[in-house]
Amino acid sequence: MIGCFANTATDAFALQNNTTGNNQVYSVRYEAVNAMLLTEFFKEHCTVKELKSAVAKQDATIAKQQKQIETLSAGLQKMSDQYEMSKPAPQLVCNNQ
Repeated sequence: MIGCFANTATDAFALQNNTTGNNQVYSVRYEAVNAMLLTEFFKEHCTVKELKSAVAKQDATIAKQQKQIETLSAGLQKMSDQYEMSKPAPQLVCNNQ
């Protein structure tokens, strides 16, 4: 992650303002505001990158699981077919009266 200019918005606000003796703001250093905004942008950018990475991993896992499901379904169908073939054929009984 790129370096941090201010840890929180409150810290950044305190760093970028000049105050009078009674804590009234009388000027703002806009370079500091730009630095704070850039920092927030980088934080959000890193969050988005992490989320995209997580989604990519989930997509890979889903694809792998889908392939496993298809393989298991094919095996189950094969076993079901074998079971049907191994059943004895129905026999016809004649009852002559």
